[in-house]
Amino acid sequence: MKLALFSLSFIISQISFSQWSTKPYADSGLDVCPGFNPGIVTFDDGSSIVLGLLSSYIYAQKLDPAGYKVWPQPIMVFHNDSSDISVGSELSAQTWFCSDDDGGVILYWEDYRGAYYTQDGAKNGTTYLQRVDKDGNVRWGNEGIQVNDLMSGLKDARIATDDSGGCVLIWTEWGFNYPGAPNKNYLKFARYDANGNRLWMQIMDSTFSGADPFYPYDVTRGGEYYYFRYAIGSAGNYQKAINNNGELSSAKTQPISEIEISKDQNIFFSDLTVFPTHVYKISKVNYQSDTNWVKTFSFQNYCSDKGGMLIPDNKGGTYLTHVCNDTLLYFDSLGNLFFKKYNDIDFGIYFFPDGDEGLLVINSTTARRYDSSTKMIWSDSVVFLSDPGNAYSPYFKPDNNGGLIIAYWSTQGGIYAQHTGRLGKLGIISNVKNKPIQTPVAFKLLQNYPNPFNGLTQIQYSLDAKSKIRLNIYDVLGKKVATIVDATQEKGTYSVNVELPNSASGAYFYRLMNEGKIQITRKMLLAK
Repeated sequence: MKLALFSLSFIISQISFSQWSTKPYADSGLDVCPGFNPGIVTFDDGSSIVLGLLSSYIYAQKLDPAGYKVWPQPIMVFHNDSSDISVGSELSAQTWFCSDDDGGVILYWEDYRGAYYTQDGAKNGTTYLQRVDKDGNVRWGNEGIQVNDLMSGLKDARIATDDSGGCVLIWTEWGFNYPGAPNKNYLKFARYDANGNRLWMQIMDSTFSGADPFYPYDVTRGGEYYYFRYAIGSAGNYQKAINNNGELSSAKTQPISEIEISKDQNIFFSDLTVFPTHVYKISKVNYQSDTNWVKTFSFQNYCSDKGGMLIPDNKGGTYLTHVCNDTLLYFDSLGNLFFKKYNDIDFGIYFFPDGDEGLLVINSTTARRYDSSTKMIWSDSVVFLSDPGNAYSPYFKPDNNGGLIIAYWSTQGGIYAQHTGRLGKLGIISNVKNKPIQTPVAFKLLQNYPNPFNGLTQIQYSLDAKSKIRLNIYDVLGKKVATIVDATQEKGTYSVNVELPNSASGAYFYRLMNEGKIQITRKMLLAK
């Protein structure tokens, strides 16, 4: 039987034929998985996991650096038609997931099965955790791990990796206005290992009945500590730390504006005193909490915006954006104020480190990349969406190699993704820091996707060494339908698009063989 369509693309260390789209339209991006609200986890090798959240579903799909789907089909992380789920009160902050530090993802959600409303109108829920490993296996049971019970009155949570395949979760529980309530509120912390076992739990509780509630803002790992910010009612923001053994640091610090931790595990704190001096303070410490430097400077009295985000450059220095609306400050690794910039960079909605001491600056539809002296690296801004009216809930994440990944819900339906590339070319990801795009560790044949299929399907395979290989398709009687590949190929990852328009519906088998006589066979279903 004749093969109607055959195309071959492959990825090796210096060449990439990308799956990412080069067209800046919402419906021409990469269709990744179902969902309305997206999330992205990126890894140092350029791969990523894109998440999609529906009212009662969570999906995940892993992409290699070129945008090819690593898993044959999106993983359904969780599904329960009997109840809605959510990921806390600040969905746009996307604080509901983190890396498992091994190419997978850990995430939490709040489940409302059996929930009810308190007297103040709040809805009680139950928190669950789940891990999906790099191979797409859901590791912590069919329904995940239940963190707390329904009566806890949970309000919000944050999560951080523990660098060992597990995570630390911080969440707040309000014990008001439900039967048997202790009329206290709690900030709780728990660490889970790579197998989902709880290693410890710690509690901060209010000291008197009716105390102002806790609100967690973020938790970030730096060395052996997890630094977190929280608010107590309207009394301001505070920072504490907890170590790997669950030991909390001493009393709360003075109110702080922001905490950021770079990939080299330097920790930066910012602190603003608004009245009467308008003083801003930035502190740098290492993961052992030894202070490296503290820098203080003042604003003009008329300044309405006293500074925005801290953006570590991952080389020991940090940026401070949106000072007095129009100024960017940069402190080098020794705390020297390297420059002030006024109105000569395009201030965007989001800022990210580019992995090379520079900045990625994102507006609603465009991205720019600057070096550490704020000179544009790209010749022009990259337009990643030219029809934003057809894309909603955008989420951005640097790819750790100078580029940017964008995920959004498209009006076509589902979560779509797009990639700028480190060279400022939409969909082009070649020359990724001169590192291999993907290094296969084994002779491997993946399940075709989609499966079942009607029309085009994709088969991916990896070669751990240069070899003569054949990829054939057979029917259920063992008759060869087609030879897809019969060639000597270099070590790398390959993708084959196949269409069988003249074949009958039913089961077929595809087999990968190398000259060393290793064979891998998988089944696929044609459904017309």
